[in-house]
Amino acid sequence: MAIQDHDPVKRREATETLAEAVKEMTPGEARIQLMIRFCGSSQLPKEDLPFLLEALHAEEIRPGSYISMAVSSVEPDVAIPALIDLILHGNCEHACECAARALSEMGPQAEKAFNEAMADCPEPRRGVALAGFRHTKREGGHHW
Repeated sequence: MAIQDHDPVKRREATETLAEAVKEMTPGEARIQLMIRFCGSSQLPKEDLPFLLEALHAEEIRPGSYISMAVSSVEPDVAIPALIDLILHGNCEHACECAARALSEMGPQAEKAFNEAMADCPEPRRGVALAGFRHTKREGGHHW
């Protein structure tokens, strides 16, 4: 399967194709199952990130679910800036909340980056992100 190829260029091309497919798919079980396939690995390659970020936009995926878990298993130096960018510049509040939930699972480095980003984050996006980040802290972890 190309998304598991040893060649990072092939992995990136495959995940970009999957990200486009997710955008075109009808919301529902088939789309959920496609996205969940990325959750079985404890460490995902950075080339998978475009697909996972697109998956955070899917309204049928709850913040803090398997997709957030998968995003939080991508290299932090790559995933954290991408999640912060999605929070600050994305056009979907649902994805913003999901990104914040993923960051809340990634440890002190992500928490520091999140707190710094909130200084520049406009309302109402700031409120959505803060609620998503704090929800995990309040609940003590993922909410499946």
